[in-house]
Amino acid sequence: MEITLADEQKKSVEMFRDHNMVLFSGPPGSGKTFTLAYYLNNVCKVPRESRLYVAPTGKAAARFTEALHAMGMSSTATTIHAALEPRRGGQDGDGWAFNYTSQNPLPHDLIVVDESSMIDSQLMASLLGAIRTGTKIILAGDPDQLPPVGPGKPFLDMIASGNVPHAELTEIHRFAGRGAQVCQEIRAGRLPVYSQRLSLTPNAGPHGAENCMFIQAGKAEKVVRLVMEQIWEIDKLISQVHPDEYDITEWVQVICARNDTGGVSRTILNDSIQNELNPDGLCAPNTNFRLDDKVMCLRNQHAKLFEIGDKGPEMLRVGGRVTGRYLANGETGRVTYLDGKKICVQFSGSEYSCQFPVSRDLSNELTLAYAVTAHKSQGGGWPFVIIVVDPAPFVDRSLVYTAHSRFQTGCVVIGDTATLKKQIAKNNVDGRKTMLAESLTEYGRVFEAEWVSLRATYTGWHIQSQSYEFSIGGKFVRLPAVMVHDSVEDKSEPQTIWVRAWAGIEHLESEPLLIQEG
Repeated sequence: MEITLADEQKKSVEMFRDHNMVLFSGPPGSGKTFTLAYYLNNVCKVPRESRLYVAPTGKAAARFTEALHAMGMSSTATTIHAALEPRRGGQDGDGWAFNYTSQNPLPHDLIVVDESSMIDSQLMASLLGAIRTGTKIILAGDPDQLPPVGPGKPFLDMIASGNVPHAELTEIHRFAGRGAQVCQEIRAGRLPVYSQRLSLTPNAGPHGAENCMFIQAGKAEKVVRLVMEQIWEIDKLISQVHPDEYDITEWVQVICARNDTGGVSRTILNDSIQNELNPDGLCAPNTNFRLDDKVMCLRNQHAKLFEIGDKGPEMLRVGGRVTGRYLANGETGRVTYLDGKKICVQFSGSEYSCQFPVSRDLSNELTLAYAVTAHKSQGGGWPFVIIVVDPAPFVDRSLVYTAHSRFQTGCVVIGDTATLKKQIAKNNVDGRKTMLAESLTEYGRVFEAEWVSLRATYTGWHIQSQSYEFSIGGKFVRLPAVMVHDSVEDKSEPQTIWVRAWAGIEHLESEPLLIQEG
């Protein structure tokens, strides 16, 4: 069967082929996965063993892995943190550092990053800093989703600068489903037209499946009740197609806005759903956790691994040594064992469990995850999603859009139409000022400047700024490596160097130095 690419998709594949760094964006239904799969399977010349697939969170990595397998590849995606290999002894405030850095770069020839809009400035700097010269990198993401939880918005800024190759898909394919059209309308700031009812039949409507429905509800108590009702309605719908192949707890995810305040908070929803889906689970003392609960990790940590046997959890040892893993904030799993002393959780993507003592306060380490906030849902994907409209003042278009783009098969939105319309019209992300886009735009002018030669004495290399240090005309000057031709010799006598003739260079006294042919 011949594969046909749309014009935008062809252009994207050509950019992947011709550039070492490409930003790749597009909304649901535009064919990002299809386009990327075509490049990786048919055009990319990099051997599969030299490729690295990463995402910012465990959920995003698991979802990326599913997409890779659907593309016909056996590759597994990992988190950026795991790829960079965190270790103790760093200076990040929590005592973490990475093994792979600019001094010890990643040994890969192609790096593909998914959910790039989630990456904050610090993690993006660590990732890009650990890439060796000549490696190709594709940063895929959706700039209309929520900005990173941490500082900055590097993916958006790189796009805005215009100085990084950007492959963008904008066309929504005809039979992508009502959900794709809903997301497109939200991106444009308009209240969308929802399905009257859920129908997963491919030709149920003019856009394909009618897979995104809205239910009007004003009072919080009614919203919570409707959430419970819709979980069981979805259960009936799934059972007609997959009677023996699903777990309703894993197939349905409730997404809300707030953690602890308001009548439709995550706490209220989780308590209600727990009582609905897991009413008889064995309870752990002094906690609200029950056996088989769906839970989420709330902080980065290193956890020892345990195997659950007939006699309870047994610490995993390999070659006589205790084995552990890096556990990232936001990873979800199921409670596999509990007693009066401990709770064990098997997190997604692992066949072993991590152990948490109930003797300490676990409120900052674990929480129920039947309902999660839109921020925590980023990078994740579930067959069915129930979105709760919350009149919280911080909710804006990016949050609404992010929640809507998490479902794979069907979506139900419950709340007040007027509230949702106001939230879609509001866009708060523009208030995050980083100056990165402006800096990249200015930086781009370096590459437009001509090469000129001058006499200089090499005095050293500045690791932090990746710059050469010279003595030029009696002045001590630090020049970024991208402005200097790589023919510089490591010797302490005058030599001819070639630099970009750009007036933005500053020496250590912060006085401007205009480079002119000497």
